[in-house]
Amino acid sequence: MHCKTTIIDGKVIYSGSPNLTHNGLENNKEHYFRMTQTNIVQRLVDDFEATWQASEPVTPGMIERMNFQAVERVRNKTGASDTRIRRSASVNLSRSLDSELKRAGK
Repeated sequence: MHCKTTIIDGKVIYSGSPNLTHNGLENNKEHYFRMTQTNIVQRLVDDFEATWQASEPVTPGMIERMNFQAVERVRNKTGASDTRIRRSASVNLSRSLDSELKRAGK
């Protein structure tokens, strides 16, 4: 299972397999557990904090590499070498990443 975990106020944890989308929460058969046991919640909070501290900021260069890799995956999947496909995929990915970064206050 590839777990997704939501920590609420350091007191409640929801963890399980669904993507946090309409399909993931409403239509798919998924497991999503609510946990309130203090020791379990604290272990997951500690794990999140350690992961956060070990993380590094996303740079424009990283975003550019992600764009390039996404375009290459699309091109390889379709077998297309048309630059219009690459440009279109890159623009779409850039737009979605750009809005996410703006919402995050970057």
